[in-house]
Amino acid sequence: MIVRILVFIALIALGSWMAYTQLMKGRRCSQPATASIVGRERKRTHSARGRSSTHYAPVVEFDAFGQTIRATADVDSVFAGKYKDGDTLEIRFNPQKPEEFVVQGKSFRSGVLGGGFLVLIGILGLILSLKK
Repeated sequence: MIVRILVFIALIALGSWMAYTQLMKGRRCSQPATASIVGRERKRTHSARGRSSTHYAPVVEFDAFGQTIRATADVDSVFAGKYKDGDTLEIRFNPQKPEEFVVQGKSFRSGVLGGGFLVLIGILGLILSLKK
């Protein structure tokens, strides 16, 4: 019972941290720009069960106050063809640190919603565990 309660508290903490960091990043990234996709970064992840999956994050270039910035977006896809070279993404970047950016509507929303979902699961699990 104690372990289950600690797991739900950890979910609440993790979800809160995810949502908070994404909200703060969204506040810092206020300058709009259009980024062109110039490639894809291949990421391989492994699960505890030994399964692996490959994700492709778009590498983008955009203009930030006359300087060309090249960076990897924090949105990804398991489909290599989802992002094609030459496609564009609407982004917002941090004027103080242009290599920090969010893809409008995608990375920001998924981080906040993902964190909120973990908080919700943690709260519901905690309530149900304490009722027993």
